[in-house]
Amino acid sequence: MIQTKQTVLLWLAAILPASLFKLTIASSAEQTETGIFADGVFTLGESTPSLIAYILAAVIIIATSLLYKNRALQVKTAWISFLVLLVGMPLAVFMSINGTEAIARPGIAALLVLIFSLVLIYLSVRFIKNDIAIVKSMDRLR
Repeated sequence: MIQTKQTVLLWLAAILPASLFKLTIASSAEQTETGIFADGVFTLGESTPSLIAYILAAVIIIATSLLYKNRALQVKTAWISFLVLLVGMPLAVFMSINGTEAIARPGIAALLVLIFSLVLIYLSVRFIKNDIAIVKSMDRLR
């Protein structure tokens, strides 16, 4: 089975953002009475939009890894999960922080986790496309 590299990369890309439940996505110097900065830090589990964006991205990535029989669809869904992580996660965090009166500073660790997940998805797409090329070359030989 030539699908193992992509599957491992996709599963890592789906599981890695789960560390954002413990890592600081944003922090604030002043604590607020209520809201997401009541403890001074903002994690993934504190807001519904960011939690939904992460769960949606993780489900799409896992579904992508299971579509190994249809590689063209697998590439498309991998790009969809890439866009959900690239646009959806920061947008959800912005939506959560926007209503607070505290000044938020983004967390570097959360940004690195997001970038690393995006790189893993990109690499898996490249490996899937390599598999498509290998299968096409084998079909030509027959």
